[in-house]
Amino acid sequence: MSPTTSRQQTELSLYLLSGVYTAPTFMEPLRRELHTLCVARLGEGAAVRSCLLHPYGDWSRSLLRQLNEVRADLFRIVRPTRRSSSVGGRAAVDAIRAAQPTGRLLLVGHSGGGVAAVHAAELLMREDGVAAERLSVVQIGSPKCRVPQELRERTLFISAVRTGGRGPAWADPVTRLGGWGGWTVSALGLPRRSSRKHAPAHVAKVPIVGWHPDYFRDAAPYVDDTGEHNLAKIAHTIMSWIDLPASFD
Repeated sequence: MSPTTSRQQTELSLYLLSGVYTAPTFMEPLRRELHTLCVARLGEGAAVRSCLLHPYGDWSRSLLRQLNEVRADLFRIVRPTRRSSSVGGRAAVDAIRAAQPTGRLLLVGHSGGGVAAVHAAELLMREDGVAAERLSVVQIGSPKCRVPQELRERTLFISAVRTGGRGPAWADPVTRLGGWGGWTVSALGLPRRSSRKHAPAHVAKVPIVGWHPDYFRDAAPYVDDTGEHNLAKIAHTIMSWIDLPASFD
């Protein structure tokens, strides 16, 4: 399920993008876990950097304003102009540019942050000429948004599912919002609607305890029958997908 790359990079920058109205350190457990796992895989000599971004602000900013921005971004087609660009994507790109990263970039977004992550990656390609091979995007519990063709193979969409019991298998209603559909042409040359025209190539359904706010819990009661907590499952899913070498040496 790994995206392919033409060459390996000796530097990795991790950016974790939160959704709306979250605590400033909401994604900190995942940042620490991914940072540690990447260093372990790449070796202590590798340049691994990571930071938290809040593309729509944290819980100190108006919830209604953040929700309106995400709603607008969800159906917005990114273009390399300030007027038509995604609010969340633009904020994330400004922060990334300020850090002047080189090498590989991994953008991991939760909820609305996943929408901002896709838009930020697209802006980096369109405006900064960043090659798609340098970019990887992970959306966790995010609404479905249009993923550009160049990023489809480089994007992983993670949604929570239930195990056992009655009711729908899906456990996160936020992932039911939005859509990946678009118009295409059939073999007969007729227009038809495809529900996955703009979908990411990789979709993972992860059984967690809880729902939308609980992907990064790392203690009881968010532990399954095998003793594995939600955070470990999400981190393992990401590390199993991303194409990092065992060592840079």
